[in-house]
Amino acid sequence: MAKRRDFTALTQKDCADMHGVDVRTIRRWDGEGHPRNDDATYSAPESIRWRIEYEMKGLDATAARAWRDREAATKLALANARERGRLIYADQVAEVLTTLAADLSARHDALPGRLAGELAGETDAAVIRSRLLDELRNVRAAFADASQTLADKLGDA
Repeated sequence: MAKRRDFTALTQKDCADMHGVDVRTIRRWDGEGHPRNDDATYSAPESIRWRIEYEMKGLDATAARAWRDREAATKLALANARERGRLIYADQVAEVLTTLAADLSARHDALPGRLAGELAGETDAAVIRSRLLDELRNVRAAFADASQTLADKLGDA
């Protein structure tokens, strides 16, 4: 069973990574009241709460409400775009690219086996070049077809 991560005891680097800032920023925040555990670790929930308050500091109620409304609208727009098939998850893209890379590799690796017997006695360089180009074009065409099939599948996901 996978070990659960303790989000109440983050290192300074983990905290910086979570916020998408440099470690120096966390040190600066510490001087500005950023909460820290007695053992110098950080609690993710407390750190996030503090950051929201920190970012909202200086904003009046109207500006804060407008900011929250913009964030909510952005979240909704992203959800709608995903639902309509305009956005895809990075892991889906990675899976498709891995599949395509494996397909292309297999097709290239098969070329020598397909052509070895046919070209074994051939001495005319132009004929060899022509056959190789034909086979490579076939590989590219098959790869393009496979790419389109996977792109269609990804769009339907």
